[in-house]
Amino acid sequence: MPQHQQRQITDEQFHDATLIWNYHQMGHELRPCSAAIGLGSHDLGVASAAADLYRVGFFPVVVFSGGNSPPPGPVFRAARPCTTGSMPSA
Repeated sequence: MPQHQQRQITDEQFHDATLIWNYHQMGHELRPCSAAIGLGSHDLGVASAAADLYRVGFFPVVVFSGGNSPPPGPVFRAARPCTTGSMPSA
């Protein structure tokens, strides 16, 4: 498929993907707290988002979980963090 073409999905597939996306969003509003936990991930966006929330004052301390294992393959090594929208202020 040429790069300029978008992959087409069925209405049912789009509905199912939207349902899963909305479920994971949970609709929680951000609010200040005493500490945060950044769940370990090879996605650098996790650490970046936690650092952004720390910088704007949502919490005074953040603890990250996870080990120090290398990424599982070249795709992950080349990945760049992705952010959507802007971070709210505390």
